[in-house]
Amino acid sequence: MLSRLETLYLGLLRGFILIVATLALVAAALLVVSSVPELLTRVGITKTQPESSSLAQFIAEQKPTEANQDAEEAPAEVPVDPAIKEAAGNFHSYLGGRATVSVKDWEQGLQAYKNDFSPEIGNDYASSLKRLSEELKASQGKPLSEKRVGALIDWHKNRFVAARAAEQAERAGADAAFMFKMEAAFAAFVLFAFITFIFLFVRIERNLRLVRVEVENDFQPA
Repeated sequence: MLSRLETLYLGLLRGFILIVATLALVAAALLVVSSVPELLTRVGITKTQPESSSLAQFIAEQKPTEANQDAEEAPAEVPVDPAIKEAAGNFHSYLGGRATVSVKDWEQGLQAYKNDFSPEIGNDYASSLKRLSEELKASQGKPLSEKRVGALIDWHKNRFVAARAAEQAERAGADAAFMFKMEAAFAAFVLFAFITFIFLFVRIERNLRLVRVEVENDFQPA
């Protein structure tokens, strides 16, 4: 009777250990899989695109009135990024006869905006500004004045900066979540290994017990 209870107890214990070990292994695998997108972003295989700022968004957020703006001194001439040069040409071409600022001044002013950022972010800003200039040049709505185009460029830069700040905050949260998932996956795997060790220990102990009983039975007198 005692031997049957012991066998039943050991069987239930082995079953419980197998279930917990399986759950720990599955949890570790799921945590690692869920961390793959962030891992791909970290190694540069995928890249998060910042929120774009379009002409339609600017028109929707702005009132039709135009505010007076004081003319600013032209900045010193600096090398101009090709994307900035193309954007300046698009803005100047869009204004046509309404333009009071030369293409060269447009280039220098937009390049100064680009230089406010680090090289990598500045390149993204130049590309985004180029897309905005192409959208404006191809637009069919009521033509914007030169001051309104300047307001559009300022609005675009503010939106770009805000999108970058939001992206950095999101990345910080993603980094924290990534580290938590990896630590949890490691802990789950360690738990799996520990439970597997216990399972093997219990199985070995049971087998040794059975061997001892058989040896004792063999040495008992008939």
